[in-house]
This record gives sequence, C-alpha cells and structure tokens, in this order.
Amino acid sequence: MPLTTRYAQAATTAKVEALSQLLNGGSLCLYTGVQPKSADQGVTDHACLATIPLGNPAFHPSLKGTAKSYPLPKVSAEADGDASWFRASDAYGQPVFDGSVGTGDANLNLSSVRLSVGVIVEILEFELQELTGS
Repeated sequence: MPLTTRYAQAATTAKVEALSQLLNGGSLCLYTGVQPKSADQGVTDHACLATIPLGNPAFHPSLKGTAKSYPLPKVSAEADGDASWFRASDAYGQPVFDGSVGTGDANLNLSSVRLSVGVIVEILEFELQELTGS
C-alpha cells in the first residue's frame, strides 16, 4: 500500500515553526550547480557564491504552514556564478535543509541568480513553506 500521510494544518504550522527556530542566528550559503540529494551530504565541489546571515529570530511566526523571513542584510557576492540552490545552516554551522534559488517561485527569490564578486545580492523573498498534503 502506498504512503498517504497527510498532515493537519496545525501539524504543518508546527513543523514550519520548528524549522524556523532551528535557523535563528544561522545562515544561507548560495551555490551553483546541482543540489545534493540530501542536506546531510557535504558540499565539496561547489564554492559558496554568497553567505547571507539570518537574524535571531530569523522568521515571522508561521501562518498556515508558511513563515516569511525577517528582512535579510545586504551582502556582496564572494564568487562569480549562477546561484541555483542554497544550504540553510543553524547558528553552529550545521546543515538544516537545502532549497532552490530563483527569480520567482523558488524557496529563495533573488532579483537575479547571476552573481558577481563584490556585487550586492538583492534578495526579494525567503520563506519556509510546508504543504498540508490535502
């Protein structure tokens, strides 16, 4: 029989709230290339294009399974490349999850995914979202 887990709205909101708390004081590192299959995999063949520190708290309270980040600081790109994914880490540098980078409909939306050394990375939106499975 196939798996058919479907979470209630309250459970979905709690999951997002727990993830958002793990990221308090953490950071995002933007990468080019193919996203690993798991955030548990080390990143050895990609250079971090930009590191974005997260606040403490990092997110507004979760509402219906979505938590939007508080405003993120302006940072300059550390390397040249096209950002395609990011790794979110906690305040101790431990991976929490990986997500997509894009210019719309991604986990982390930028004005442009093309990053150049010294140029400000313009962040449009970063949010955590969990679907209820309904």
